[in-house]
Amino acid sequence: MLHRPLLHPDLQFFENRQVVQEYYPECAEIVRRATNASQVFAFDHNVRSVVGKAGGKRIANGQLVQAPIHFVHGDYTLVSAQQRLRDLARPPGVNDTLRFVLDEGESRLTTDIVSRALDEGPRPRLHLIRFHGVLAPNAKLRALVVPHGPEQATGKSELTATEPGCAHGRPARISWARLLKRVFEIDLEHCPNCGGELKIIAAILEAPVIERILRHLGLEARAPPRVPARGDFEQAA
Repeated sequence: MLHRPLLHPDLQFFENRQVVQEYYPECAEIVRRATNASQVFAFDHNVRSVVGKAGGKRIANGQLVQAPIHFVHGDYTLVSAQQRLRDLARPPGVNDTLRFVLDEGESRLTTDIVSRALDEGPRPRLHLIRFHGVLAPNAKLRALVVPHGPEQATGKSELTATEPGCAHGRPARISWARLLKRVFEIDLEHCPNCGGELKIIAAILEAPVIERILRHLGLEARAPPRVPARGDFEQAA
């Protein structure tokens, strides 16, 4: 978290046009300095308020006020994030926040920037979601900021036990199948053909056996080699 007073103290967050024209550049500059990115693009926002949500308040020239969310979350998956980048390379639609600051036919990102970002891709065998500070796995204060949902009515919890010595000391591990579905949108619990529940019948851990199976299926048995980093890094936020 960064402490940064508003450059425009009288900013009206319920005025969509004012937020896009004045607050977006301010946020982009904060992110650029914190990350050392060469370019940062702000493209969307929500206004969250308990009172505003209950009263059905609408942002001027914008959408309805939404309810607060009390935990850190990501708005995009690996699939939807790529599609959002492609959308930003097109002129904004009728309901797009950016329609107030872009000229007719203009897009927020160029096709070159989007192509470079999508071609770069994630590095193999590395986590795509990382947490730092109090959200880091072994942070002492993690238990104070990470929500823990109630167990199911049957008395069984979807969460499994944590490893000994884990800082938060509470059950907070989600099964690998659910993690893969959440991050990569790969459902390992249901059959893609009939939708029935799948069961694990074997756990194959020997590398030679795994390679033979992959080759039999016509798949690559080895991860692709890493390539050198490209030149200037451009980030869309």
